Amino acid sequence: MSSTIQAEKPIVELLDSGNLVLRDEEDTNSENYLWQSFDYPSDTLLAGMKMGWDLRTGLKRCLSAWKSWDDPCPGDFTYGIEFDPQLHTFPEAYIRKGSAKFYRSGPWNGLRFSGSPEQKSNPLYGFDFVYNDDEVYYIYCNT
Repeated sequence: MSSTIQAEKPIVELLDSGNLVLRDEEDTNSENYLWQSFDYPSDTLLAGMKMGWDLRTGLKRCLSAWKSWDDPCPGDFTYGIEFDPQLHTFPEAYIRKGSAKFYRSGPWNGLRFSGSPEQKSNPLYGFDFVYNDDEVYYIYCNT
């Protein structure tokens, strides 16, 4: 997705969260980003980063393994959220090797991915799953 908004005074900031953002210095809302790195994850999911789909724009956020230990280009393995809105399926997390499904988590059941019973609450971080008309994504935050 590209932005057609032109910033009068563009500013780039690296936030404490690790998110690299581009915004207009003149905008009074400091969280109104024209672009942010969290929309384009690579091989690491950071706290506050969404993994899933923005259904309004079609932006799909997924992780990709490196091509090799010394080549950070996207490799064969990807990890993300998939579902079919036309079939009204529940979202699932998938690992793919190329186009083939390598692993699936089982559908989201409202508490966790049903195939991942080990995914439980803990004191170090909290996670959430958002599934509405605008977005479908998994997110975790430090507590």
